[in-house]
Amino acid sequence: MSEPNPRRRFEFKSETSYKFWTCQQIDQVVETSYGRIGNKGTLSQKGFASFEEAEQFAAKKVREKLKAGYQEVIRKQVDRKSNAELWEELKDHEPFLQAILEAPDEEDGYLVYADWLMERGDPRGDYMLCQWKLADYETPLREIESLEKKASEIYSSNWRGWLGELGKYTSESKLSIQFGRGLADIAVFKTASSDLAKCLSGSPHARTIRQLQFLNRSAIKPSMVADVQQAHEILADADFGNVRHFAPGAGVPTKLAKATFALIKSFPRLQKITLNDSFQAKDLPALFQVQIPSLNHLKISEQNGGETVNHLCRSNWLEQLETIELQCNLSDAVCQRLAESLDPIQIQTLFVSSSIGEQSINLFEKHDINVIPE
Repeated sequence: MSEPNPRRRFEFKSETSYKFWTCQQIDQVVETSYGRIGNKGTLSQKGFASFEEAEQFAAKKVREKLKAGYQEVIRKQVDRKSNAELWEELKDHEPFLQAILEAPDEEDGYLVYADWLMERGDPRGDYMLCQWKLADYETPLREIESLEKKASEIYSSNWRGWLGELGKYTSESKLSIQFGRGLADIAVFKTASSDLAKCLSGSPHARTIRQLQFLNRSAIKPSMVADVQQAHEILADADFGNVRHFAPGAGVPTKLAKATFALIKSFPRLQKITLNDSFQAKDLPALFQVQIPSLNHLKISEQNGGETVNHLCRSNWLEQLETIELQCNLSDAVCQRLAESLDPIQIQTLFVSSSIGEQSINLFEKHDINVIPE
């Protein structure tokens, strides 16, 4: 779940009417409530296919209320804590966080921390417990809706205080932070800058991030390259020791390729890389020479992944990959080469998209590769 826009409240007062209406956008959902002032009111939610559609709908409803005579009376603002203040606030939490970071895939550390938080009346405890239950396949379906609602309410009321300085960048749509297991889990750079990199690197949340992702990089102008390169260097020097999945984004300029490779090498637990038309053809040889000891999963999501796959076949990455996802168009010749290069004992699963033809799938199966069409 990423950070929601602030809840906006509108009121209409006259001799015969005394009512309110509120609106808040959370990802692709717009949540509204209405009723008589002083009462709890009625809550409703409407989902959309994209963030932009939800944003347009919310703006339209606000215009309608203003035209009808409603007045905006409150737009709740919370002072953002600095990174230093967040570190100080979490000082007593440190033993629990360290236990989680030492065994980040073990459930016990999280649940012990959640119990301790709830004993102190900290809403992060309830939120962490909700997220764990939602991720548990054994949680009864009848409980899912109430858990989702509770988690959403806790998050909406507390995310600004939890994010601190980072809230400035999330509010400006430069960064998205999504929580998982009750902790900051996914960081998505919508734009990259040195000041944003410094802020994230200095935040207590950096060390719990499991997925780091950049969006389209082809929009980076030449005048921005130096600052973005500095941002990469700052991130590479920071403590992102829990990052397992990295997505460099599409269209990485050649001038940023070296800095991106250095960033990849800085993640000691990196297991998965997603390539989405990420690098120029001339930068691919250098990419596949990067040593990533814990890498075991590669996803290639490209319009034409032939060149990327050809370089993969010549690299040492194949000796350690256990899972490959191919969401791209590949010729039978490229598939033949990959099938001949794969070790069926090493590769546990090969996911292929519908664009991979039946003949190519047969090539992999003839080489005893476990193929799963998507």
